[in-house]
Amino acid sequence: MADLKLKQRIDNIVSRIDNDAVRLIGVTKKKDATIIQEAYEFGLRDFGESYVNEFLTKQKSVSKPDVTWHFIGHLQRNKVTDVIPIAKFIHSVDSIRLVDEIEKNAVLLRLHANVLLEVNISNDPNKHGFSDHELTACLEHLYQCPHIALCGLMTIPKLTNDPSETRNYFKKMRLILEKSVQSHGNLFKAHELSMGMSDDFEIAIEEGATMVRIGTGIFGER
Repeated sequence: MADLKLKQRIDNIVSRIDNDAVRLIGVTKKKDATIIQEAYEFGLRDFGESYVNEFLTKQKSVSKPDVTWHFIGHLQRNKVTDVIPIAKFIHSVDSIRLVDEIEKNAVLLRLHANVLLEVNISNDPNKHGFSDHELTACLEHLYQCPHIALCGLMTIPKLTNDPSETRNYFKKMRLILEKSVQSHGNLFKAHELSMGMSDDFEIAIEEGATMVRIGTGIFGER
């Protein structure tokens, strides 16, 4: 039996996005593959996973040719070869060493990997991602990586109850993307900005997000 509450939650999020240029990614980590099948029937096509083994298992279970898979969690270098043939986008590229591993495996697999560079916008020591200075160095390094398609930037800001603080983080991300494109525009294959989750995606969209990652708001608490 179809979960009509799931359909209502998806429809609610879609109505609040109200922008065809923004890609809605349903975050399904720690959820059973059956809920992906149901969400697909209700129109969702983009799904984000954070754990490699879980990601691989679900991808085999969900045999829909028009599903787009996003890897959004921290990616260990020894798991790159498993992820890049399947994930349309890797949102969480957070070090030059990971960039090099992706490039190496992309060469071996004869493909181009679509990546977003993760920025630690709030300088939170508990989060992954590049600082401003490190991001500049990585952009320079990407000129040596022809098998990586740079699609944009991603962030997970510090958790805060202050919407104005959240907005400032997102606004800063948009400015960083604009500055990066101005300086290294020939590197970028697209100008994606992946930011915003269940509690703050509307603010993120107002500040320029092109991809929002919604878990709880669609699938409920994990």
